[in-house]
Amino acid sequence: STGYELSLTFNSNKDYSTTSVPFTIYNCTSSQDCNSCVQNSGYCGWCVSSGECTDTCTGAFISDLACPSVTRVVPDYANFNSSQSLQIVGINLDPGSTTKRQSGGFLCQFGSYGTTSAQIINSTTMQCPSPIVSTITQSTTINMQVTYQGKTFTDLIPFDILVCRSSQCSSACFSIDSRCGWCLADQVCGTNCNPSVLNQFTDTCPTLENIFPASGYSDSGPIYVSLSSNTYFIPSTEYECQFGDQLSRATFLNSSFLSCDPPDSNVTSQDSNDTSVVFTVYLAGVPYAANSLTYTYLVASNRGKDNTSTILIIVLVIIGVAIIIGTIIAIFYVRRRKMKRYELELSKILENLNLKEPNWSIYAFGHNDRLAYEVDKDKKRRLELLEEFLLDPNNKIVDCLVSESRAGDTELLAKSLVYFYYSKGRAIDLILRYICKEVDNSTEEANLFRSDSVAVKMFSVYSRIVGLPYLWRTFAVSINLLHELGKKNKKNDIDIDNSGDLERNPVIWIDPLEVDPERLANEIDESKMRIHQLSLLLIAQKVFKAIQESVYHFPKEFRVIAKCVKEKVGKTYTAPKTDYKGIGAFIFLRFICPAIMTPQVYGLLPEEPNEESQRSFVLLSKSLQNLANFTLPSVKEGYMEKMNEFMINNEARFIKFYDKLVNISGEIEDTSRRCEYCDRDIPYDEKYCLSCGEKISLKDRDGVLEVPEELYYNCLAHLHGYILEKIDRLEQKLNEEDAQGLREAINKIGDPCEKAIVAPKKKKKKTKKKRKDKEKLFND
Repeated sequence: STGYELSLTFNSNKDYSTTSVPFTIYNCTSSQDCNSCVQNSGYCGWCVSSGECTDTCTGAFISDLACPSVTRVVPDYANFNSSQSLQIVGINLDPGSTTKRQSGGFLCQFGSYGTTSAQIINSTTMQCPSPIVSTITQSTTINMQVTYQGKTFTDLIPFDILVCRSSQCSSACFSIDSRCGWCLADQVCGTNCNPSVLNQFTDTCPTLENIFPASGYSDSGPIYVSLSSNTYFIPSTEYECQFGDQLSRATFLNSSFLSCDPPDSNVTSQDSNDTSVVFTVYLAGVPYAANSLTYTYLVASNRGKDNTSTILIIVLVIIGVAIIIGTIIAIFYVRRRKMKRYELELSKILENLNLKEPNWSIYAFGHNDRLAYEVDKDKKRRLELLEEFLLDPNNKIVDCLVSESRAGDTELLAKSLVYFYYSKGRAIDLILRYICKEVDNSTEEANLFRSDSVAVKMFSVYSRIVGLPYLWRTFAVSINLLHELGKKNKKNDIDIDNSGDLERNPVIWIDPLEVDPERLANEIDESKMRIHQLSLLLIAQKVFKAIQESVYHFPKEFRVIAKCVKEKVGKTYTAPKTDYKGIGAFIFLRFICPAIMTPQVYGLLPEEPNEESQRSFVLLSKSLQNLANFTLPSVKEGYMEKMNEFMINNEARFIKFYDKLVNISGEIEDTSRRCEYCDRDIPYDEKYCLSCGEKISLKDRDGVLEVPEELYYNCLAHLHGYILEKIDRLEQKLNEEDAQGLREAINKIGDPCEKAIVAPKKKKKKTKKKRKDKEKLFND
């Protein structure tokens, strides 16, 4: 550029103005690349189409923006004989011209090895395939760049062309380069496999481990072959087994086993001796494994000579099977006796405490005044039109209702759906569906299973229906004895003799459990506080032991839910113990701990506990919930420091308890199919609906209680009113056929039901301290 002074003259030599101004003439063509062109001035710019620095350009023009720059290519390598999609990542890769982008003028230039068409994805990403270079003989590094109409668009960036070449899976493939591997389905050595679920890319060759039987006659049964534990078979119909020079058909059984047809032994028919040959597995004509085994042909004329050894083997097998069966029967018998003894001891303890099992229906289906409607006989008949839509295997209507629910609607909606589905034997399917949906939609583990989620609210309702008998069997004695202790501590008059046979009770105690110095108001000294801490530790340990020993009494439905939560969360989040925390969010935070903290709500106490008993229940719940969360109690509350021992000493036992809880094979029918419901890879509308097939069912499915008829129709009335309120939004989300059918059913049902007037019940006021304890537990 050159600077001048600009002034005005008259008649060529006379000044017309008294002043002059600076004026600069820029030579844009002096810049040979984009960076120097843009940086030198604000008047010149880089013309993408002509590849030159200028002040005029037809098409994309770079002036005040930074020039295109490539930071990396992903992947930065490709195999010589296969094309692979490459992502070119950088900045300002979109010149901003739609015409230029559609013209197809962008190319990826791979040195002297050719070019491929490039496509702009956005301002930071371009995409192009790698070239196929059949003439190269060894791996090499080249410089690649993007060009536009033959002009340079980006700077050079290194790119590796690898020669991954091997006729079969062996060290020859992997030793070429660490990025070379074997494609199991294609049976080729390369850097990537053709897209396929089955076409696995591996850096370890399959290894044959065993063939059994390792010898046989030509008319023997199938021959099985297995792989070592760190390799696997892929599903295919093109497997063959080779015995010496003979091929036979092979059948894929699973990732570890193939079944081979027995070979024809005619080649050895003239030989009176048994013959050993090399055994190999082929896939699509290429050896599948890196090694071979030995198979022995047995001559038919020698068949009778080994009867003695065969009979001996059979006898030994029969004896072994008999021992196994006897062991199983003995274990079953011992467990059965132990359970009967437990039932007998429990009955005696209940009798001593004068406890009677309550009417569970009252606790399971009571407290539903907000679901009370005026529903006459004719309205009931019309409300039944909703059943078909609510029971749709793909849950279209229910999904729409849940998605449209607000925070204030969720509780009643969850109750209505659970009661309805429970009456149809499908409540567990509903809950599993929304557990899986919540995991799929979550972005981080900390947000899983919050108290306001629909899955949690559904489980809370469901646990009251199915789990109350378990809570009674496991905790009734402990809770009532602890309650009696609280009452007698209040009077300072503990009479152990009238508390039953404490040595046979699930828990024993010594002193009150309060360990918060602020609550005690310095009423006790340090040694007494130590006794309180040890009392809480002892009771928490006793209660946890009772929970451990009750694992086989757990409702089978809960064990199915726990198994599916563990598998689903474990596949989604890899942080340690996340899967166990997921189980704890349901089994402990929404079931066991609320029952211990408010036992009168779950039928474990016939009356509301006094202040001291309530505080004991809160401390016990805190201890168990911290254990379920794998959290040290003292982290949030320093006075709970002594309970750190409870967490540390029982962590391994707790994990073992969870593992037993989810180990339900053989105890519950078809549980493996149930957990397929949580498979992320299966679309929701294609998932297997567990209740659609009569063969897929739990023993004593969904408990034994029945939803009262009045409550059942109240639920339908509530859902009908909710659908009426949301009908316009629902029709937008449903397909035309479903929307029309739902609209017709709603019109036939008519107006929403009127709310029933329920006489208010007198309730005892909760003290501020009780409310504070309850809120703090759930906040923690």
